[in-house]
Amino acid sequence: MRWLLDQGLPRSAAGILHDSKEDAIHIGDIGMSEAPDPEIIRHALSEDRIIVTLDSDFHALLAVAGASKPSVIRIREEGLKGQQIAQLILRISRQFKAELDCGCVMTFHGGKIRYRLLPPSSGLKSQVSGFRSPSLSPIQHCCHRVERSSLRDAISGRPPSKFKVGRSTFPHSAHRADPCI
Repeated sequence: MRWLLDQGLPRSAAGILHDSKEDAIHIGDIGMSEAPDPEIIRHALSEDRIIVTLDSDFHALLAVAGASKPSVIRIREEGLKGQQIAQLILRISRQFKAELDCGCVMTFHGGKIRYRLLPPSSGLKSQVSGFRSPSLSPIQHCCHRVERSSLRDAISGRPPSKFKVGRSTFPHSAHRADPCI
């Protein structure tokens, strides 16, 4: 996967991801530390990168635009160091690869991962595991609960294991008031 780390995240996280054979760059390393969010989105689109940020504006901009890409991961945990962020990104990427490839906005907060698929193109809709049922809306909201032990493993740098995930779905209207999930 190709990553674009936004301002506010440690630059060291990009280096750690790169050492793990991931294609990761930090906004500050490419001279975009002062760039407005729409310009960062355009850059991510042009290079097919997933944005990782602390900023909620990306989710809102993509929702208002009705965009299907790029995927955005918002991390809402304070005090994480570069190694911890890199480990968290790697674990999320392994667990949610299909959703990130398809296009989604995702938030990690309080040991939970919450995501919403971006409006998919007809060709991508059927490729996402778990969203093939015709009874499910392609723009459904899912809340994934990550067990605390898995979060501690991710932050402490223990050997990777899969997140223990429980899923519950909510109707589209359940989150309509807050497009910034």
